[in-house]
This record gives sequence, C-alpha cells and structure tokens, in this order.
Amino acid sequence: MNKQDIKELIQQFDQSDLTDFVLKNKDVELKFAKIVTTVDREDMQSKRDVPISSISDNNKPQQNEKLVEVRSPMVGTFYSSDKQDGKPFVQVGDLVQEGQVLCIIEAMKTMNEIVSPVEGKVISIVPSNGEFIDYDKVIIVLE
Repeated sequence: MNKQDIKELIQQFDQSDLTDFVLKNKDVELKFAKIVTTVDREDMQSKRDVPISSISDNNKPQQNEKLVEVRSPMVGTFYSSDKQDGKPFVQVGDLVQEGQVLCIIEAMKTMNEIVSPVEGKVISIVPSNGEFIDYDKVIIVLE
C-alpha cells in the first residue's frame, strides 16, 4: 500500500457510516475509528413537535401533547448510566436541558453519549438498561 491508497481509504471511511475499520495484511495494519457522541441536531430538528399516538410504556401521553422522540443514531446496547448499578442519567418525570446526557449507547466497544435535543420533561424511557436496540428506534420521549 502506498500513501495515496491510505488517503483514499481514510476519505472513504470518513464519508461512510462505519465507526470502526481494520485492515491487516502481512506488511501493514490499519485501524480507523470514529467517536459518535451526539444525536444529529438537524435530524432531531425535523422530529420536533411531532404528536405521538402510542408509546410502549405505561405512561401513555394524550394525543394532543407535543412530544419529541429521541431516536437511536446507531445499533448498540442501551445504558441508562455510565456505571454498572450507577444512578441513571435521567428517569421518567425528570426535567432535562438541551444538550444534557440522557443515556449511553455502546456500539463496537465505544460508549456514545446521547444528549437531549431540547429542553423538556422525560415522559418515557423505552428500552431497559442493557437492552440491545436498533438504529432509529425510539429510546426516550420528551415533552
């Protein structure tokens, strides 16, 4: 591999949705990684003030409430705290500020903080601690 090949790999990796990449051969070992720490604010802006008709939780909101769904930006494991048996970042009923950490999603051994896109009240936390979640699934609902 020459420098140009490596530069092209870096560019392709940077433009991809991958968060980790490893290439090994007899002469070279390359490792690339991206750290994802927040939800894309532009994406969340388009999801603001969307009425939700049903949520899989005992705290079902009224249909006329304006709610914000915080969705998983990746596939991974949901953690409500940064420590095992630690205090959760947020609980149902908590008031949160824009930019406040809501939870962590572990993807490929990288801990990714998910922050609140808006100021509001936590209405629902959908996954259980340690639960595997898919991309774009609702993880927390804010009012």
